[in-house]
Amino acid sequence: MNKKLLIWIGVIFFTAVLGSFAYQKLGGFNEPVYKVKVAPTFFMLGKPYHGILADKAFGQLFNDAENLKSGRFKNGLVAGYFYNETEKGTDTIKAFIGLLFEDSLTPIKGYSVLRIDQRKVIEATVNAHFLVAPANIYEKIKAFGKDQNLTVKASPALEIYPKERQFVIQIPVVE
Repeated sequence: MNKKLLIWIGVIFFTAVLGSFAYQKLGGFNEPVYKVKVAPTFFMLGKPYHGILADKAFGQLFNDAENLKSGRFKNGLVAGYFYNETEKGTDTIKAFIGLLFEDSLTPIKGYSVLRIDQRKVIEATVNAHFLVAPANIYEKIKAFGKDQNLTVKASPALEIYPKERQFVIQIPVVE
């Protein structure tokens, strides 16, 4: 073998090992934990969004929620309430992004409050960074529901981000 080929093989191997290590550190190999539960009534302080997932404005809403949390709403959880399901990053979504609370609250300037009534849900908790979420997580939640003889809809879905490396997805059970 020539020297260039050996160098390329080494670079590819090193990149694969480094990538696998980073994926593992972010929790990419962690399996979701599923359960059926009655979710409480929640109140979200946030802003509505209608557009594509890849839009910078969508990401900015999450940044705004993080800023609210680090400011005067330390007990809130960053969350997104998704009214429709998307198949790819270019699909249009309708959502409400902000902070989630179990107690009612008064809106502040520039924000509104969304009430999410108590409902039966399938909840998936993933101990991983959302960037390395298991592929087809919504399909896996639906499959869990089918195994439990439950009918579920993927929307409206509530995604909660309690920690940097943990997220929770709740999708409603159709009764």
